[in-house]
Amino acid sequence: MVPPDLEKPPTNLACTIFNFMLPGVGQLFQGRVIIGLFWSFAVATTYIIYLPVGLAFHSLCLLDGLIFGPSKPDNLMKLIGGILVLVAFIYYLILRNDYF
Repeated sequence: MVPPDLEKPPTNLACTIFNFMLPGVGQLFQGRVIIGLFWSFAVATTYIIYLPVGLAFHSLCLLDGLIFGPSKPDNLMKLIGGILVLVAFIYYLILRNDYF
């Protein structure tokens, strides 16, 4: 028999704390494997390419862990929408030639 405390789903705050230490681990902790692997790859890649964009992706990873939980099925569409907005903003900065 499983103790009642172990049957509770992981909290979003714990997910955010794990994401702060290592991006994507919080989503893995929640059981969202594909999203967790995506965040791990995306944040690491953007940190290597350009630090401010990496910080923006890391912030989005933290927000994803804080807002979305393992029980919401429409997480992927909201995540894709947020990423598209971020990509549009980055292209806007590139076209203005202010930061790149």
